[in-house]
Amino acid sequence: MSGIPELNRLPRPKLRDLSLPDWVRGKVAQHGLTTHLSGAGHKTAQLERMLGGRKEFLALFAGPLLPALRKMKATGKRTKDCYPNGEGARIRANYGVLYFGGFRQLVPGLSPVEIRQLLDPVLEAGVIRTGLALICRVCTEEQFQAIDRLGQRWTCERCDSINNLNMAAWNKPEHESIWSYDLHPVGRQVLDEHGEVPAALASYLSLIEGCKNYQDISEIYLAKGTKAQAELDVVAYRDDTLIIGEAKSAAEIASTTKEKRVADVRKKCLAAVWLQADELVFGTSEPVWKPNAETDIRQAIENFNWSDIGRPTVRLISGLGGSGQEVSSRIL
Repeated sequence: MSGIPELNRLPRPKLRDLSLPDWVRGKVAQHGLTTHLSGAGHKTAQLERMLGGRKEFLALFAGPLLPALRKMKATGKRTKDCYPNGEGARIRANYGVLYFGGFRQLVPGLSPVEIRQLLDPVLEAGVIRTGLALICRVCTEEQFQAIDRLGQRWTCERCDSINNLNMAAWNKPEHESIWSYDLHPVGRQVLDEHGEVPAALASYLSLIEGCKNYQDISEIYLAKGTKAQAELDVVAYRDDTLIIGEAKSAAEIASTTKEKRVADVRKKCLAAVWLQADELVFGTSEPVWKPNAETDIRQAIENFNWSDIGRPTVRLISGLGGSGQEVSSRIL
């Protein structure tokens, strides 16, 4: 129309500066898909909320205290089997608590003050709790009683009997009980499901030398309607590189048959196409990948029908298990 300034005759697109989760949701929506947190993702998100963020979660579950957290799963039948050096006390099957001396033994690279500095914010968040390992005088149930529930008289969590906080309530040492440290049930569930491995992968990607900009989301699945199409352990953005990461506690793609293993890798390839990923990373907590795992991954990638932009860089990472072992990375 006459009289309209030239500037106003030009189309001006609207731009949005998206976070990584919003960008992933928008990208997969182009293919009729939606994103959802997996069961493991909900547990991870709960711990992140308690701890104060993703960075704090990675610092705990992929940091120096991890060997001590793992040791809280008491796999032996007796305390001396689970903690031969007096690191803690077995409460029941697969459930133990540590003493501060246990942390010192299991995290030898740090001084007691440094361990205390790592523990304090986690204790304040409630992800680790201080208390006593006690025995009920009535039902003889061994249990952990958090400090917030303790008094000179305490209530058994099993039979509700009132107990005195005296020498009969603990086994040893006879003169005085020792403060114990317990991991929150959600934290134990994350470790039971090997959720520390995706955390270790994310931590490794964020700490690569020269990395200036890093963010990630973890434990999501892509769905069409109500049917899941692909589950992703890590989606990371690092210095203009979009990475899809698969993290395994074993040294192979954990499926029963070769066809299923190749199908699992193919799902990651589909996700890489939907998100236009630059890298597809497979990480394991084991020192090396098994040769058949490399063969399955290579075969699935070579036989996949990639889009016109080509296939992403495929990288194998091993040694994410902590315990001082060296992490290795190589392009497949």
